[in-house]
Amino acid sequence: MTASASAPIMLAGSQQEANIIIEQTEKKAPPSLKQPSSTLTNSVPSSRDSLLLEAASQGDVEQGEQLLSAGLTPDVGDESGWTALMMATLHGRAPMVELLLKKGANVNLQNATGGTALMMAAIQGQNEILQLLLDRGANVNVQDTKGWTALMYAARSGHTPTVQILLSSGAEVDVKNAEGQTALMYATARGHKETVRALQDGKAGGTLFN
Repeated sequence: MTASASAPIMLAGSQQEANIIIEQTEKKAPPSLKQPSSTLTNSVPSSRDSLLLEAASQGDVEQGEQLLSAGLTPDVGDESGWTALMMATLHGRAPMVELLLKKGANVNLQNATGGTALMMAAIQGQNEILQLLLDRGANVNVQDTKGWTALMYAARSGHTPTVQILLSSGAEVDVKNAEGQTALMYATARGHKETVRALQDGKAGGTLFN
């Protein structure tokens, strides 16, 4: 199987708007990154949990602060394992991410397909949020259920600065996923020359551009 094969189901969850975010990020989003058609309210039984997840999605820091101050845990999630931190990251809500981290959100929780907030930041090149997560101890080398890492997602999308941040934070460059592919293979297959060179500087083995 080639490096251009579909990416895994890392972001499978319950948010319709996630499709829009990802499709804006890549004109041809990996099919497995697209979300089921169920809605937030259908997948979250608790109304207060639903409110926090919605506040995270919208970046409503004031409502988030009120809910968390009332005793709601920052790690609430829906039935697919999507947490408020994941939703805030997916939508690029840095102030909300900061609030959730301040309130003790677990940066290393994984959803039903092994996706983490760090992976969601990596695939979109959300470097401010990426750094916030890393500063709070996000595991840079964790793999999802298909063996993908944050570095693979960033490399596949051609986010060179993101790749550099991950490498400087200890990302392992030669890790292979379930398809036997590495970050370098994905960057090479998509023609992301700057990303390939960044990975080369990170001593990744395999095919490189001259």
